[in-house]
Amino acid sequence: MGFDFIQGASKHDIIAEQTKTTSYSKTLIFKVKQNVLWAIKEHTSASGESNKWIYCGVMKSYKGFGWGFHAMDESVGPFNYSCPLEFLDLAPETCPQWRAEVRKHASNKVLPVNLE
Repeated sequence: MGFDFIQGASKHDIIAEQTKTTSYSKTLIFKVKQNVLWAIKEHTSASGESNKWIYCGVMKSYKGFGWGFHAMDESVGPFNYSCPLEFLDLAPETCPQWRAEVRKHASNKVLPVNLE
C-alpha cells in the first residue's frame, strides 16, 4: 500500500486526522519525530474488549498538492525504527524483530560529550 495524499493538507492537518478519535479507535498518546507520527491507539469492541497497538504514520508532502501519509502498525514490522522506547511498554508485542531493531536504533544514538 502506498501514500494517501490529501489535497491542500498541511502536516498539522495529517497529524490531526490520524490522531482523532473515531467510532473504532482512539489515540492514547502520540509523538512526531521528523516526518513520522508514532501513536498508541486503542480499539474497543462492542463487547467492551479493548486492544492497543503501536501506529506508525510516515508523512511526506507532494509539491503543489499537499501532505500525505503511509499508515502501518507494529504487526507489519515498519521499516522505521524511531519509535519512542516508552511506547514499547504501552502495547502488546506483535513483532519481536521490529522491537529489537527499535531498541538497537535507540542505543546507537550518539550521546553528547562533556568536554569540561
